[in-house]
Parts: sequence; C-alpha cells; structure tokens
Amino acid sequence: MIFRQLFDSVSSTYSYVLASRRGGEALIIDPVLEKVDRYLKLMEELDLKLVKAVDTHLHADHITGLGALRDRTRCITIMGEQSQVDVVSMRIAEGDKLTIEGMLDKFLDDDSSSLKPVVTKAPPLLTDPGPVALYSPVKN
Repeated sequence: MIFRQLFDSVSSTYSYVLASRRGGEALIIDPVLEKVDRYLKLMEELDLKLVKAVDTHLHADHITGLGALRDRTRCITIMGEQSQVDVVSMRIAEGDKLTIEGMLDKFLDDDSSSLKPVVTKAPPLLTDPGPVALYSPVKN
C-alpha cells in the first residue's frame, strides 16, 4: 500500500495520497492548487493513475486543486453532499464508500461541513489483514 502525507507550509494544509500499489490507481485527499504539479510528479514517480480527488471540507486556508487535477487527469472530483462548488463531479454522504483497487474508504460526516476518510480494508496484496491506517485530516 502507498500512503503519502504531504504538507503545504504556506497554507498549513495536509494532503494525502493513497494507492494500493505502484502502477495502480490513486486517490488524493485535500489537494492544494499551488501543489498540483507536485502531486502529478509524485503520480509519475510511483507510476500511479489518479482516479479520484476528494476535498474533506471547504477550505478557508487554501484554494482547492480539484478543478486543476480534474482537467489534467480526468479524475473524479468528490466532496460532501452539502457542497455547492462546481468542480465536483460526485457528492458523498455519511457512510458512503469509495473504492480504489480493493481499498475501501468509508467517510464519516460529523457535522455536514467536513468528511473524515478512514481506510477500513487493506488491499488483497498485503499479508496482514488488519487495519491499514486511520486518519483524520480535519482537526476537531
């Protein structure tokens, strides 16, 4: 499994890249517009195909990279069901699940303003069937 936490010091924003393997499909969470080239370089280095980009909440601290990633990779852009932004091609609600190559992400929505992704199933290539990662990019 590939899990990368990326930090943008200007906006103090954490972004996350998840993939089941090199050469596979990838998901990015909370991309920053100014870092889109960095994300695409990482995709190239790891031979990944970006298939989904998710914003967990509306950002006062930075401009989202969803639109730029969609335009450059044709990935599916995702936000919560209450989102009114036009760069979103898919909206998800509490408990909805997203998959990329056997990895299952479940989204918990405490207050309809933020989504907290939780990786709940390891890809089949891993020998340890236990939890892979639990993370919450949104601080409560």
